[in-house]
Amino acid sequence: MRLLGIDTPEKGKSLYSEAQRACAELVEGRQVEIQTSGGHSKDAYGRTLALVTAGGTLVNEDLVARGLARVYLKDDGEIPGDVEEGLIRAQNSAIDARRGLWGLRGALETRPGERLRATRYRFHKEACADVKSLSRQLAPITREEALRSGRSPCRNCLPRRRRRRRRISGSNDCSLPSADRVAMMPRREEYHGSR
Repeated sequence: MRLLGIDTPEKGKSLYSEAQRACAELVEGRQVEIQTSGGHSKDAYGRTLALVTAGGTLVNEDLVARGLARVYLKDDGEIPGDVEEGLIRAQNSAIDARRGLWGLRGALETRPGERLRATRYRFHKEACADVKSLSRQLAPITREEALRSGRSPCRNCLPRRRRRRRRISGSNDCSLPSADRVAMMPRREEYHGSR
């Protein structure tokens, strides 16, 4: 099953384990209600798409409010309008408090020189093939404005903040590359939100 209207971190990404744990805690030992989408009941992988309520709590919205998921909408009418509004309010609350995903460095920043454009449910780099012919007609937007309005990054052009890399210098204690072939390692993302 996939929780409808949201996107949680993928395995191996920051906060993946926290999101999995929170989801399990919300449903474990509780009666669960499942409401499937009107138009799309399965995703591309055959998983049921659903809004899940456990113990009177909409799990989808709770994960967004904790900053452990982002709003991810695809089509008009995919979820009821009041639920869509609730998800966006929950995301804005998490952004304001810099909880979870929104406490990670660069989560809300538009890179210098990066020009983003918005469609109904996504934001794109200006040169994205998905919107290139429409780019001049689409309103410019910042990453934070896009996220606050419930838009998600395009999965084709990936308008995300690139991680900075740091150099690891060689030493005599281990077999790192020589100084002229220094290894580049991703910098560990910092977490500033509550767990």
